[in-house]
Amino acid sequence: MKYYFATSEDAPDIVRMMDEEAYPGEISLAFSRTDDPVSSLKAENDGAITLIARDDEGSPIAMCGAIPRYMYIGGELKLVGYVTGMRRKKSYKKIINWKKIFSELDSTGDYDAYICCIYSDNNYMLKMMSKKRSKMPYSLPVAKISEFFFSPRVRVKDPHPELEFANVTENDLDQVISFLREQGKHHDLFPKLDSIRDIKGLKPEDLYYLKRDGKVVAATALWDRSDVKQFCLKECRGKMKILRVFNPLLSLLGYVTIPPDDTVIKFAYVAFMESENDDTSLMISLFARIKETAKGSYDLLCLSATDAGPKYRAFKKIRGITMSQHIVQLVLKGINDKPAANINGDNMDLECALL
Repeated sequence: MKYYFATSEDAPDIVRMMDEEAYPGEISLAFSRTDDPVSSLKAENDGAITLIARDDEGSPIAMCGAIPRYMYIGGELKLVGYVTGMRRKKSYKKIINWKKIFSELDSTGDYDAYICCIYSDNNYMLKMMSKKRSKMPYSLPVAKISEFFFSPRVRVKDPHPELEFANVTENDLDQVISFLREQGKHHDLFPKLDSIRDIKGLKPEDLYYLKRDGKVVAATALWDRSDVKQFCLKECRGKMKILRVFNPLLSLLGYVTIPPDDTVIKFAYVAFMESENDDTSLMISLFARIKETAKGSYDLLCLSATDAGPKYRAFKKIRGITMSQHIVQLVLKGINDKPAANINGDNMDLECALL
């Protein structure tokens, strides 16, 4: 068995392994990173890496990626590795040496912590990652987050119609970036944002704000990431399959409509949403304006929120579809001697657009 850093030449094999795994549940989604997942991961961060394992015949049997990013933990910037794309070939029944894979990942940087997202219906991964074994990596639960999917037609009453709403220009870019950083750094796992260049792919025209008397009180990004990642609806089951029959009525009422199976979903992230003092009414007001901007361009808007946080309380009341994920911290026992980082899951703001 051989383990090595993947290149674009390995992309076809990686795509096939990713296509084997569709997220379970009533809505089965397949996550895709274009035809070249290796380059797509580097579009997140130049330091991103992909590991691939092959058996003695050269066939791919497992893969794993990591995206390094400076994030706030306890108000200080720490180097966090987001572990993603953990896959094993379904037909391969022998043991995968995940410790070897994690060891190779750990050799690429002096990480302060590793995190990973696991969908709540993915019982296999939840069970595998929670096992504690002697001198072996294991995971610790951090928090649950929800990915909300809303139709841009959803009905939302704006609680602050008097506030100024606008797309960011060069004249107010620094003010908006400063606002996002100062609000966000109080939440664990908010990314470093000293300038817009810290978030690869994010452009000034993606940013929007609310102002009161010339002062920014809320800001967010309407971020189209279709150049590097896509969601494909593979299959609907149960009540979601039944609901598809009522798509015309759902659309009229502002609910999310259910597209046909094997449909690539046209969506954008409502990302990095911050408001003054975590004011949920400002979040709702900003979303009410953003969704109007998105009409006609996107079928869905995706927004993430930690279940223990104010953003979740604000958006769980809006009509949409919710998918739940577990955020875990990987402790590389037997690889490095670093203790687990003290990540506060009750005060966390992990942006799903970066995952």
